[in-house]
Amino acid sequence: PRIIDLLTKDDLIVIDEAHQLVQKSHHIQIHKLRQDLMNTQSKVILMTGTPYESEAKRLNLSTVSVIEANPRKDKLIYLPISESLKNKTSAIDLTATLIHWYLFQDDKYDDDTGLMLANANTKKVLIFNNSSKIDNTGLADYLYDQYEFMFDNINADQKDTDGYKYLMSHQKIRDEVNGIITTSLIKEGVNIVNQDIEILIVLGALTLRDEKQIAKRIRRKEPLQIFRIY
Repeated sequence: PRIIDLLTKDDLIVIDEAHQLVQKSHHIQIHKLRQDLMNTQSKVILMTGTPYESEAKRLNLSTVSVIEANPRKDKLIYLPISESLKNKTSAIDLTATLIHWYLFQDDKYDDDTGLMLANANTKKVLIFNNSSKIDNTGLADYLYDQYEFMFDNINADQKDTDGYKYLMSHQKIRDEVNGIITTSLIKEGVNIVNQDIEILIVLGALTLRDEKQIAKRIRRKEPLQIFRIY
C-alpha cells in the first residue's frame, strides 16, 4: 500500500513549494497527487511564497498569510532589446556592460600610482537566463574574453560542475567567481545567502510571478536592483 493510504485523520501532511501543484497540474504524477490530497482524511498544510489565490478559493481552502515586518523593496529596471532578444549581440553586450559597471562602480585609485584598485572580487552577480536566444556557455565565454570575469554556468545539464555542487551544498556563489549564469533550475528550492549580490540581471521575458520567485532566491536583506533585458 502507498503511504498516503495508511494515513488517518490524526496525521498531518505538509507540502512546501505547493504552488507546483498548480503550475505542473498537467503532469500525470502531480495530477494524481492533487487527487490524493483532495480525498485524504488527513489534515493538509500547503506552504508557498507565491500563492494562487483564485485556486485556493476554487478549492475552498482556508488561507493564512505571513506578512514580513520589513519587506525588501527591490527596484525593477526594464531594458528592452528589439523583439524578444532577437539582437543577441546587443543583449550580451548590454549584459556585460552592466556587470562591468556594477563590479567596478565603487573603485578607488591608488594615490601614488594613480592606478585603479579593482574591487570586482568583493561582489557577486546573478544572471537569470530565460532566453532561448542566448547560450549560457557563450555568454560566460564572452564575459571572460572581454573582461576576464569568471562566471559559473548553472543548468540542469551541468550538475557535476564545481559551481553547481558548491551552490547546492553551501547555498551561496563560490568566492573565486564573479557570479553565476543560471536557468530555471534554481528558480525554486535554492537559497542564495550571499549578501554581496546587489544586482540581478534577467534575460528574456518572464511572468511577474516568476520574477518575484527568482528575486526571492537571493536572501539578501537590502534591496536589489533588477535589470530586465528583453
